[in-house]
Amino acid sequence: MSDFCAVSIDPPWAERGAGKIKRGADRHYALLEEHQIIEAVLRCPHWQLDPHAHLYLWVTNNFLESGLFVMRALGFRYVTNITWSKMGRIGLGQYFRGKHELCLFGIRKKGRGTVHRTEDRSIPSVLEAPVAGHSAKPDSFYRRVEARSKGPYLELFAREPREGWTCWGDEL
Repeated sequence: MSDFCAVSIDPPWAERGAGKIKRGADRHYALLEEHQIIEAVLRCPHWQLDPHAHLYLWVTNNFLESGLFVMRALGFRYVTNITWSKMGRIGLGQYFRGKHELCLFGIRKKGRGTVHRTEDRSIPSVLEAPVAGHSAKPDSFYRRVEARSKGPYLELFAREPREGWTCWGDEL
């Protein structure tokens, strides 16, 4: 098994809708707390990363701090983020209605050596794409990962197989 240079993780954050009616992720799959997400990732049989790997970690607005905690616990340093502007959709929210989702980008650079990235510097941080289904990320996100980071590629908590990627998750 080769060491992965880029990993995308879309964890089932313990995001529960307010009230008695299930409106969020808890309608679709079992939710995990921070420590359970970390344990699940580290137990993944494919979790073998290059020392210079890139991490793409999806978070909802409520779980930004948790995402940064999980990122550090997995050995990555936060660098920046990608914002997915969900075209044509306004989601739930207590203070503001969510129309976007964040993907935290981190690096695992250890020591000196080749950083696994492409030289394309034209990739924007805002991704505008429609929503295809619950938790489904746009294909254009994966194309951005492949444009920014060298492979091989790993997706954890995947919901469908993806050509050119090793995918792992309960929903496959």
